[in-house]
Amino acid sequence: MPVRFNITATLFPAPGAAAPDVAAVQAAVEAGLSDFWPALGLPAKPQFSVQLSTEPADLFDFSLELGGRQVPVPVVNAGHAPADLAYRIAEAIFSNRTSLIDSEQLRSLRAHCLSSQRSPMPWNTAPEADWRTLAELLLQNGFSLTRLAACFEKWTPGQAVETAFEELIGELEMLRLRVIVQPAIENLENRLSDFYREIYESLGVILPKIVLETDETLAPGHFRLQLNDLILPVQYDPENHPAPAADIMNRLDFRVRQCAGWFVNAGLLEAQLDSIAESNRALIVMIREQWPTHQLCAILRHLLSERVNIRNMTEVLDVLLRIDGPVAVDDSLFLPYFPPVSRVVVVPPGAVVAGPNVQQLAGQVRANLKYPVVYPHLKGGVLPCMTFGPAVLRDFREGFLGREIPRPGSTFYHLLRQIVEQTAVELQQPVFLVPSGLRHAVQAALRPYFPSIAIIGHEELPPFFVPSVKATVTLP
Repeated sequence: MPVRFNITATLFPAPGAAAPDVAAVQAAVEAGLSDFWPALGLPAKPQFSVQLSTEPADLFDFSLELGGRQVPVPVVNAGHAPADLAYRIAEAIFSNRTSLIDSEQLRSLRAHCLSSQRSPMPWNTAPEADWRTLAELLLQNGFSLTRLAACFEKWTPGQAVETAFEELIGELEMLRLRVIVQPAIENLENRLSDFYREIYESLGVILPKIVLETDETLAPGHFRLQLNDLILPVQYDPENHPAPAADIMNRLDFRVRQCAGWFVNAGLLEAQLDSIAESNRALIVMIREQWPTHQLCAILRHLLSERVNIRNMTEVLDVLLRIDGPVAVDDSLFLPYFPPVSRVVVVPPGAVVAGPNVQQLAGQVRANLKYPVVYPHLKGGVLPCMTFGPAVLRDFREGFLGREIPRPGSTFYHLLRQIVEQTAVELQQPVFLVPSGLRHAVQAALRPYFPSIAIIGHEELPPFFVPSVKATVTLP
């Protein structure tokens, strides 16, 4: 009998409105799960259930438990019409997909890998932490857990599992983009050339060729999007979108921008480095001496996850060369050409001080790129933003906010309410200006609840950019 993974959604009815149709929501979410769950490669089958709460909706109109553990879901802003409830639940499940990997599922995955091996491999004795890290890397970057055994075949004890992951996905053929549509949808292919160009100009990502396929079994207005191995949840609304081709391209554009880091791998990066070496050989020689390819890929993915344009790859590499790389080399001959730059190192509360991690390195790059980080948020030459009061910043600095699910009456819940009330007036995509040392901690705490939020550090502001502070969020 297959193992079942329990998923429970609790619905909170909106005051003065009819209660949600529990049966309809359950049927719609189960249909969405049947689309994307198999591609995840999890050994368990989802057991989804919906229950209706007597508590009214406030910041949230539903809560979600995965395997008995509650996970964060985006807040509902009363000033903007939310998307379909069933779609938002399916999207929350997909967004928290690494939370689907519990110890029991890891054991099942390990047992399957051991039973399928042809000869004894060193990963027979890999600790649980390495299995989990590789499984999370696969799901985070759009790959199925069915590739876990192949990943460990490239790993040896003492080697970083991130290196094995990069070797697995290093070929260009591993990056895929597939759109499955109805045969009746036309003129979709004619829109792709402009789409490739827009994504490259705005993010610097070179996309793989989009594969268009048709499926006669799809209902009118329905389609599927596959990025790498994973099928992504999509919202179907054919009644409000009479032009299906335009609707598909809008959904594809949103997903590709959201998952842009999925389309970075060693093969693509090496080709870009070879191209840059034709005009700037010294830069590429030093980069290859100091920065392993797997770490470069991880930093670029992190920048893209924060919507930073990496189109000017030479500038990004120049900044990386100016900060302390993971490999010690004698760079005295190159210092006149690549002088060191300011270093912004973010150490989370309670963390053991060691070499900079990917988040810290990406933070240093952001602090020195400046313009590509801030420019997308300018309005008429001014940066409209908000800030936090000193007490809030102190709580973020000391780790008192964002570690637990916000409950009504808690300080974190009150903070989320304050942000909703402030952003409902003018800003649909809130921008917060915080001390650079706190930027990553603030973003990690708030982004699960505000997916479109942008957190900018003070050192990331170019000297000629003028911030216009619209409000300061405080606590009582």
